[in-house]
Amino acid sequence: ATVLATYFISQSAPDIRKKLKRAKDSPQTPMADLVKTAFTVFNGREEAQEQQRQAHLQQK
Repeated sequence: ATVLATYFISQSAPDIRKKLKRAKDSPQTPMADLVKTAFTVFNGREEAQEQQRQAHLQQK
């Protein structure tokens, strides 16, 4: 399971990898928690992009 988690983290996008590395600090982190974290980061991308777009529009 540890090898699978390491492979999963190494194949992730950079923003997801950063979060997963923090979550994996505990060697007993279940794979389901890693996947849940990855989905949370992935789904949060749109919100972050929208916030950046709004901030950029307000600066103009």
